[in-house]
Amino acid sequence: MINMFITMTSKGTFTLPVSVRKQLGLTKAGDKLRLTFHEGSKTVELKNIPDLRAMQERNAAYLREQGIKPLTDTELRRARQEAWGERWERYSKQDD
Repeated sequence: MINMFITMTSKGTFTLPVSVRKQLGLTKAGDKLRLTFHEGSKTVELKNIPDLRAMQERNAAYLREQGIKPLTDTELRRARQEAWGERWERYSKQDD
């Protein structure tokens, strides 16, 4: 557990120390955290929101290591469209 004090600026912002940002995986401008305020205990919880593009790249690298060719964005989009088309057909037939 890391225990430290951070100070609010005159504009109402706080800066997370580099060591904390690194451990949360926050490396670039635009990275996001989810803040949850617990009213009863008056505590704040910060959680990292994973970078979905980075996660997709890691998953694709893992699949390649396993000898599996990952879907491209275009192939994935086409598969989703086909699946939604099939669902729509099944849904439409229920009304008949």
